[in-house]
Amino acid sequence: MTNLAHERFSADDIYELYRFRWAIELIFKELKSDYDLGKMFLGNEPMALIHIYSMLIRFIISRELFCWIVSSTRKNDKDKYTPLLWSKVFTEKALEFLSILNQQLFGKGNVNKRWDKLERSLRQLAKSRNQNEVLTLKFSEIQ
Repeated sequence: MTNLAHERFSADDIYELYRFRWAIELIFKELKSDYDLGKMFLGNEPMALIHIYSMLIRFIISRELFCWIVSSTRKNDKDKYTPLLWSKVFTEKALEFLSILNQQLFGKGNVNKRWDKLERSLRQLAKSRNQNEVLTLKFSEIQ
């Protein structure tokens, strides 16, 4: 059901619009549940803006890692990684990720082993959580 003029939009056009709308709904669900968008400091505007910007930065980093993980995964394992599943996994490992990044940028020592260990941990955690995933629209299908 839509109020778009059927003369201007075909059924396929409307299907595509709803597909993109569903992707946006999933992104907001992810932002609210895994990146704390629903917990705002509304009484303090500067704190609310800091919260929103930090959440968006985490989201962008997470999606970049998600795309990299999926692109470097064997073809038959790609379906095990969905954006919503990935965001839950990334949220659990974000502190470790930032710690390694901090060491790489500002610290001393080689962090390659830490990156490898984190990558294996992220992949394993995502695979182990895959049985409980129910939302199936993949970010890669929308691009």
